[in-house]
Amino acid sequence: KLIFITFKIAHIIYKSNIYASITKEQVEEELLKLDSNSCLLGRWMSISGVKTVLEKYGLVRKLREYHDKVHLLGKEILEKVKSEGVTKDNKDWYYENLVELENVAKLLFNEFIILVEKVSKNSDDLEILLEESKKVSLK
Repeated sequence: KLIFITFKIAHIIYKSNIYASITKEQVEEELLKLDSNSCLLGRWMSISGVKTVLEKYGLVRKLREYHDKVHLLGKEILEKVKSEGVTKDNKDWYYENLVELENVAKLLFNEFIILVEKVSKNSDDLEILLEESKKVSLK
């Protein structure tokens, strides 16, 4: 369960950095480069043994969909901060997109709960995920 808490915290920090970028009207290049393949969860999901277990439980599609959406929305918001800043003309756009980002993140986090519930019933699959998780760096 700890790895899923780590994934959740990483994405809460990601969202927090997006909010900070809006507030400061400044975007860190590293944050802009972070996508659904290069973040911790994306790297973990790309490991062969992890993919196999996720596919077994039919969880890949939703995890990918929500995870990709979190990062696509994040990038879109950050690009707008970088190109336009925050003005009276675009403040509603930011609000609407941040609400959508939060809603999609909740869906992603819920998938973590479903995954834990399903996999925890099978010690072999749980062991695979634990072993495979050692292959991904927390950086």
